[in-house]
Amino acid sequence: MDITEILSNKALKPKQKIEVLCQSIINKEINIKDLLAYAKTAKDAEKGTCIEALEFASAKDPKIINKTCFEFVVDHLSDKAPRVKWECAKIIGNIAYLYKTDLNSAIENLLQNATFDGTVVRWSAAYALVEIIKLETDYNKKLIPKINEICAKEEKPNIKKMYMDVIKKTSDELVKKHYVLGCCGVDCGLCPRFYTDGDSKCPGCFGLGFTKSRPPCAFANCCFKKNKLEACGLCNNFPCNRYENKEKVLKDSFVTHKKIFQNHYFIKENGLNEFIKEQKIRIKLLNILLEKYNDKRSKSYYCLATTLLKIENINGILKYIKDNKELSIEELKNKINEYAKEENVELKLKK
Repeated sequence: MDITEILSNKALKPKQKIEVLCQSIINKEINIKDLLAYAKTAKDAEKGTCIEALEFASAKDPKIINKTCFEFVVDHLSDKAPRVKWECAKIIGNIAYLYKTDLNSAIENLLQNATFDGTVVRWSAAYALVEIIKLETDYNKKLIPKINEICAKEEKPNIKKMYMDVIKKTSDELVKKHYVLGCCGVDCGLCPRFYTDGDSKCPGCFGLGFTKSRPPCAFANCCFKKNKLEACGLCNNFPCNRYENKEKVLKDSFVTHKKIFQNHYFIKENGLNEFIKEQKIRIKLLNILLEKYNDKRSKSYYCLATTLLKIENINGILKYIKDNKELSIEELKNKINEYAKEENVELKLKK
C-alpha cells in the first residue's frame, strides 16, 4: 500500500496506520522523501500521523532520518499543530547525537516549545533538550542557563525533574532543588536580577552557575552547603544569631528582602511545598507581566508587586488579565496599585 491508501484505509485504526507506515518506512517500501512531500500539504491530522510514524521509525532506527528529513523536522517544531510540535521534538530527541553540530535551529525552536501552554508539547521539548544536554557540547554554555529559567516557570513536577536530573548529572556544581528561594528567605525567583541578561544576571540561590560567579553567603553556606536544607525556616535553630539584627537583614537597596522573615515563618508553619506552590503562582504572574506588559521601566515595580501582595490579590490580577484581553499597561498598573492601596503596601524599593 502507498501512503494515501494506508491513511484512507477505514479498516485500520489510527494507531494501526502509524504502525503500518512505520514498518513501511523501515522496510523501505515507502520513501521518506515521498512521506515528507505528502505531509507538507496534508491537513494537521494526517500530517501528525506521518510524523508520528517517522518518530516510531526513528526510535527503532535513528539513522533512518536523513539530513533532509532532519531539516523538515526542525522546521516543523514551530508548526501550529501541537501534535506536530511534540512528535517533531521526540524525533529530535531520538536523533540529536547524529546531528550534534547542526542543532542551533532545533534548540531555538525547542526552547520556544518549552514554554508552550500544552503539557505534552512541553514534555516533548524537555525530552529533546535533555538529550541534547547529555551530548555535553558547546551548546550547553548557553542552553543550560535558559533551562534554569524554564525550570523556574515550569508548573509540572515531572517536566522540571527531567531538566534538573540532567543538569545535576552533567554539572559538578552543587544545585538547589528550589533555587528560586534563597536560603536566607529572599524570593530569588521574583528578583529583578533573576530576569537580567548579561554579567549581572543571578541564577538564584545555588542555581546553575551560582558558585562559579559568586561566593555563597554565610546563610547559604550554613543552610544548604553544610546542612542540605532549602531554607533557614526549615532549621530547628531558626532564627539563629545570623538573624539577630533584623533591621540590617531587611535593609537592601535592590533585592526584595521585605518578606524574608514572613517567608521563613510561613515555611515553618505550612511546609516548604505549600510555600513553593504559592511562589509558582507569583512567578507565573511576573512572567506574564514581563513578557506582555513590559515597557522596559517597570521590572522592579512588577517584581515588588508579585513579591509583596497577598496571594489572593495575585490571583485577582491573573483573573483581571485573563478577563481583559486588550488591557493596557496603564490599566494594569492601576489595578495593581488598587490592591497595593488596599493592603497598605508601598511598591517602592528601599534606599
